[in-house]
Amino acid sequence: MIRTIQEVKKERIKEISLSGDFTLYPKDCLEELEGKLKGEVREKKLLNSKINEFYDKEKVQSPGVNSEDFLNDRHKHFPRFLDFFIFFY
Repeated sequence: MIRTIQEVKKERIKEISLSGDFTLYPKDCLEELEGKLKGEVREKKLLNSKINEFYDKEKVQSPGVNSEDFLNDRHKHFPRFLDFFIFFY
């Protein structure tokens, strides 16, 4: 199970927290990924591009989860990534 909590202001991710039963290697890259998503517009194509760019640049490995799973509603790992947020103003 993977969870995301977002604080959104004017369609931009102000804060984001990713957590759950998954592992990213290198281990310290989760906070970096969250940092890359902060300030971005909540638009699926843009976020997918940012996540892919991060995976490529940092050589991220995530057994059982790939970069597309973060935004793909059909996967169990991050269902409705773009729909789960805590503040919207």
